[in-house]
Amino acid sequence: MNKPQQISLGLLFVIYTLSLLAETNLYRDSVNIKASDGKDLIMTFEEIERYEKYSIIKVKHISGASVALIMFVVKGDYKIAKIRGAKYFINLKEWKDNDGSWMYKIGYSSTDNIDPITYFGKDIDTSKELKFMSVKDYDMLWDVK
Repeated sequence: MNKPQQISLGLLFVIYTLSLLAETNLYRDSVNIKASDGKDLIMTFEEIERYEKYSIIKVKHISGASVALIMFVVKGDYKIAKIRGAKYFINLKEWKDNDGSWMYKIGYSSTDNIDPITYFGKDIDTSKELKFMSVKDYDMLWDVK
């Protein structure tokens, strides 16, 4: 192998390693609780893309009540906001994927005093109420020290 080939392979290895590291920084969570008197709670939450102001989330809901599903999604959004150092998060858009999973575009910001369209762009669902949720309000549930 000549020198340029070695450099190309080395550079390719570095790029591949960096892409793996970037992927491992994305937030993931899952729950699998067997219920003795109701529906088992089985779900996964996966941040599949992270951008400067928002993330794309994929939630697979195998089993469980709707309230548990919503709280599981909110907990994941909250955890990502904490990782990002954001004070607020907002559900900008949701849709179903080809495999039936729920997809979410969640925005993160340091203030709730902004216009979502101006700050996050036009790729949001303006037909629903866009409401910022405060990280501080959820600290008592999930930031137990």
